[in-house]
Amino acid sequence: METMSYLKKITVDDVYVSVLSARRELTPEGDLIRKPFEKDFPHTGSIIMDAVGKLLRETRTWRLADLAERLRVDTNDLYAALRILTEEGADEFISNYRLKQAKEWLACTDLELDEVARRCGLNSPEALMNRFRRREKTTPTRYRKTRRPKNFRELYVWE
Repeated sequence: METMSYLKKITVDDVYVSVLSARRELTPEGDLIRKPFEKDFPHTGSIIMDAVGKLLRETRTWRLADLAERLRVDTNDLYAALRILTEEGADEFISNYRLKQAKEWLACTDLELDEVARRCGLNSPEALMNRFRRREKTTPTRYRKTRRPKNFRELYVWE
C-alpha cells in the first residue's frame, strides 16, 4: 500500500509512553539525580492516533475491537484509519506497542515473567513467551539477560 507523500507514517515510538517512572543519571558534578520520564501523551498530529496511543497506555488490551468500543467507533473504520496512518495492520501495531512495553519491563526491572505478562495484558508467561519468541526470535528470559544492565536497580525507577 503506497501512502500519499503528505502523510507521515506514525510509529509505535510516536505514541509510546514509558512504563518506567524515572531514570537515575549522573550530573557533570558527579551527583546522582532522578530524572522523571515524560508521562504526557505525545501528540502525533492525528486525533485518532493520539486517542489510540492514550488507550494503549491506559489499558492492557491486545484487541482492536476493545479499542474501537472505548473510542465509540466502528472496528472496521478504526482498522482502516490505523492502516493508513501507520502503514501496518492494527493487530501488528498493537502487538508492537505491547512488546515494546514488555521489552522495557524486561530490560529495566526485576519483575517476574508472569507480572510482565500481566502488565502487558496477557494471561500467562507462556503467552508472553510465545508472542515474544514469534516476534523477537528469542525468549523473554534471554532478552532480559542480554539487555538488562547489572546496575538496573540503580538506574531505573518503576512502580
